[in-house]
Amino acid sequence: MNWLESIAVRLRQLALQMNLNGDVDCMQTFTPRAQKVLELARDAAAKAGCPFLRTEHLILGILELGQGGAFDVMTAGKIDIESTRQELEKGLPPKQPPTGAVPMPTPGFLRVIMAADMERKDLKHEFTGTEHLLLGVLREPVSLVREVFARAGFTLESVRKEVQRIRSAPDESTSNPGTDLNQGVADCFQSAISCRRSGFMP
Repeated sequence: MNWLESIAVRLRQLALQMNLNGDVDCMQTFTPRAQKVLELARDAAAKAGCPFLRTEHLILGILELGQGGAFDVMTAGKIDIESTRQELEKGLPPKQPPTGAVPMPTPGFLRVIMAADMERKDLKHEFTGTEHLLLGVLREPVSLVREVFARAGFTLESVRKEVQRIRSAPDESTSNPGTDLNQGVADCFQSAISCRRSGFMP
């Protein structure tokens, strides 16, 4: 069993413990940009000294990347990137000195990963891009991200329609996701198996 398979097994176990539905092998369909967003999200949490990887960090990762389907949707909707970044950062716990520990994904973060894969399947796309991650975040019924985007006029349905529009032209959906994720991303998700015992916020 390679490391990617072991991560999938651990995520499957965690999903069962939390009574979550979804294909926990979905990371294998992630495009390089989607993989990079996960890494940037992890880095954002680590730099802020946050022990948990939250959905807000995922959006911060998308903003940091500054390209891809999700970023295209945001700019097409004329969302203020800097204001959005500031709102999300204010809603996170106060920054602490980095500890060097790998932030552990919260249940909400894992739900977003699974929801992104469900969006990919619903839209009949071959690979999971950054736009599917954005849709996954917006599927969370209660979250700071959803509130921030709603104030900017973004809803799950409006974003889904925009995704369908931008995906009608060739883009990262045609990119081969490859056989491996970045090792840093792997470390992030390998820590998820201990989350159940740690007792953290969703």
